Amino acid sequence: MGPAAKLGLKPGVVSADVARVSVDSRLLNYWQREQVARRKARAALPAQWQNDPRPEMHEVVDVYVELLAAERQRNVVPLALEDR
Repeated sequence: MGPAAKLGLKPGVVSADVARVSVDSRLLNYWQREQVARRKARAALPAQWQNDPRPEMHEVVDVYVELLAAERQRNVVPLALEDR
């Protein structure tokens, strides 16, 4: 007799697809759009910035990418609003 049965609990059922059940995919499209926006922003940087070995410059690049991606996303009009 297992510990769950001794306590009067029902044994847990382990699904074969635990990973799919445990991942919330509601934000997947948003996350993918954000990643694309960041890639495009990073590609817009001068090569000199991207290849700069200084750690401080890495921070500058990261901040620039975040700001540019956010600005570009803010200027995008959702399709649902365009139809009005």
